[in-house]
Formats: sequence, C-alpha cells, structure tokens
Amino acid sequence: MKQSRRFLALASATVLFSALSLVLANGLARAQQDGAAQSDSSAAQQDQNSNDWTFSQPQTAAQPDKAQPIDVAGCWSGTIDDDETGPGTGHLLFVQKNRKLLHSTTGGLDFSDGATASGKLSGRVSGASFVLNHHNNTCRITFRGSSVDGDLVGTYIVRRCSKITTGGTFNFSFDSSNSSCQ
Repeated sequence: MKQSRRFLALASATVLFSALSLVLANGLARAQQDGAAQSDSSAAQQDQNSNDWTFSQPQTAAQPDKAQPIDVAGCWSGTIDDDETGPGTGHLLFVQKNRKLLHSTTGGLDFSDGATASGKLSGRVSGASFVLNHHNNTCRITFRGSSVDGDLVGTYIVRRCSKITTGGTFNFSFDSSNSSCQ
C-alpha cells in the first residue's frame, strides 16, 4: 500500500512537471514569434521611410552608489622601471579632496641616465585607481595606478619632454615624513 502511494505521488509529480514544461515552452515560443514579427514589421516600416531615421538611447539600469575613492593623500615614493633607461626613482605628492586631486599635486621622475621630469599634475581618483596628467605644449606625462597591498603601483608615459618619449612602471610606498617629495 505504501509503495503504491509513493508510485502514485511520483507519477502525479511527473505528469504535473511535464504539463508545466509544455506550457512554459509554448509561451516562450509565442514570445519569440511575436518578437520576430515585431522586428520584421519595424524593418518593413524603415524600408518605406528610409529617410526618416530616429535614434533613441538604450535604457540603462540604475547605477549602484559609487564606491568611495581610495585615499592617496600625501607623499608616495619608490622605484620606477623605465622602458628606455631601466631602474630609477620617483615620487608623487597627492593633495586630494574626495575624487579630485587639487592643483598642488606634484610628481617627479629621476631616470638612471641622469634625466629628470617633475612638475604639477592634475587628475582624479576613483574607487580603486587614479589618473594623473601634466600637459603643456612641449611635454605630456600621464600616471595610471591603483593601491595594491598598501602601495601604489601602475604605469607612466612621458611624451616629448626635452625630446624624451618613454614609459614604464612604478611602485611607490607611503612616505609619512614627506622628505622624498620636497
């Protein structure tokens, strides 16, 4: 008796599952057919009015709250590995207000061949990274980096500064004494 009840319950569940699967599959097929028909109708209307193009922006999902920017305020210094000259040193002095880096943000690079590059930088900080730029008529410098295990790591590009174009990587640690940024 117990076995027949189990069999009956299992058979009923199987029939119910099959019926539900059929209903869902039929609804999905209809939705696909309706979408294809609607697409064909739009294409036909577009052909009729080939000079009447309209554009609309796609609907975007609500953006989640932006993450707080990393705190990079202060002096950071360490090593660089330049693609042209090899190892060197550098520093970045960040003056930060939320996501914005203020005009007194500066940086410098000392290359192993004796060349140097330094000056004011502008930029921004996001949740996990930063971008710094120095642009004038004769020189462009860009730093892109992020915080990894308490250090700042990233890349830099120097273009047309005293006829130098180069790039490389940096790894800077926080300098609480600010001595390397003066």
